[in-house]
Amino acid sequence: IEILMRMLDDEGNIILPMAFIPAAERYGLMPRLDRWTVENIIKTCGSTIAERFHISRKDCMFAINLSGVSLKNQEFRHWLHDTLKEKPGLGELLCFEITETAAIGDLVTINDFIAELRAFGCRFALDDFGSGLSSFGYLKNLKVDYLKIDGAFVQDMGEDTLDYSMVEAIHRIGRQVG
Repeated sequence: IEILMRMLDDEGNIILPMAFIPAAERYGLMPRLDRWTVENIIKTCGSTIAERFHISRKDCMFAINLSGVSLKNQEFRHWLHDTLKEKPGLGELLCFEITETAAIGDLVTINDFIAELRAFGCRFALDDFGSGLSSFGYLKNLKVDYLKIDGAFVQDMGEDTLDYSMVEAIHRIGRQVG
């Protein structure tokens, strides 16, 4: 289940993330928004989601996008660590999605964060893979479990042989690095 953040305006209309996330990042609000998102997933669904939908717990996963600002924020990282420590088994339900651009400049910190949360069973996905200039370099250096290939490649791959070849190459290399 992919969790997508949205905001409502005063009239109840949906504001898409591209309209508010850049401002939240600029003003340092993303760790608070990411924390709110994770807290509400825990509160709303917790570890009972598998039972509610009659899904095997091992087949149940919440994919949550995390901002690069949050990934590098010590307070957010400590809070998430403590939350996972208090709720055994919760980490097995979570997959945090990060983008290449979120990891730029601090691969060591991001990989440390990934290793720390893996100890709780969390998984990680590299989101919008292929949209950055150095995609394959990040693939080699980021310890993620999944690749989410950028939709620009996937959308027309049935008709566009170049898109098909790109997806095929990403798939092959992704399997090679595990």
